[in-house]
Parts: sequence; C-alpha cells; structure tokens
Amino acid sequence: MMKKIYFAFLILVIAVAFIGQAYADPGTERYVNSRYGFSFEYPDIFDYSRESDNGDGITLKKPDEKISLIVWGGVNIFNYDAKSLLKEKEERGGAKTVRAKRLFENSGFIEYVQNGMMHIEAFSLNSSVTVNCVFSFRVEDEKYMRPFAEKIKKSVMNAKK
Repeated sequence: MMKKIYFAFLILVIAVAFIGQAYADPGTERYVNSRYGFSFEYPDIFDYSRESDNGDGITLKKPDEKISLIVWGGVNIFNYDAKSLLKEKEERGGAKTVRAKRLFENSGFIEYVQNGMMHIEAFSLNSSVTVNCVFSFRVEDEKYMRPFAEKIKKSVMNAKK
C-alpha cells in the first residue's frame, strides 16, 4: 500500500513540474510590421498566428487555454495623446473591473477583468502612428501569465516606430 501511495505522489510531483515547465522559459519571437514601421517581442507560447490581410497587425492564440494576443498599428487620425488614448480604452467596452493603469509620455496601459478574463491593453504612439495590443487570458491563469504580460507590455510600450 505504501508503495502505491509513494508512486502516486511521485507521479503527481512530476506532473506539476511538467506543467510549470510548459511556461518556464519559452523563448522569444519578434514581430515586424512593415506597414506602420514597428516591431515588438513576444513569448513563444502561441499555437496559432495570423497576420491581418491589410498588414495592420497580427493575432496570436493558444485556443485550448484561452490565451490571445492581438497587436496592430494604425494612423493616429484622432490626434490622440497618451492621456486621451488611455481614457478612450478605459471607457470603451462596457462593465469591467480596472485593476491597474499607468500613463507615460507616449505610452500607457490598462489592466482589467471582464467576464472571467484578464485583459491587458498597452499602447505607444507618436503624432502619426499608434501601436496597440490586447493580451487576454483566464483570471485563474494570472500566476503563470503575469511574467509574459509584463514582457509584452514593456515591448509594445517601447515598440520601435
């Protein structure tokens, strides 16, 4: 009986270690957008990627785990500054629980929970171009996703334009 308990415990420890390693250090990919002249880095954790037909950006997904990253560029036709763009992101999209927001001179981010999903929107802009991203994952996965979220925010807010 003790051997069975020991064996079951050993299998459980191995399974937990394996799951943790799935997100331990996945490597980094770089996306380059030639239409709007920006690039950023993201973790190599996604199973699916599709660039938009018009070249505005890219959608990356890990559908089985409800993880997605959408990044796009656009012309700053409304002449947003960082403060007004953050306000627009905060007001758009209905009821949500804002967890954090931060504004810098030419970039910012907002983090909010909506329908059991954590959404992190980051952006950078200049007078002619905006670079935006939405990184979404299940709230219960935040422990594993937080390091990726921080890297993605930093990379998009410093996107080379």
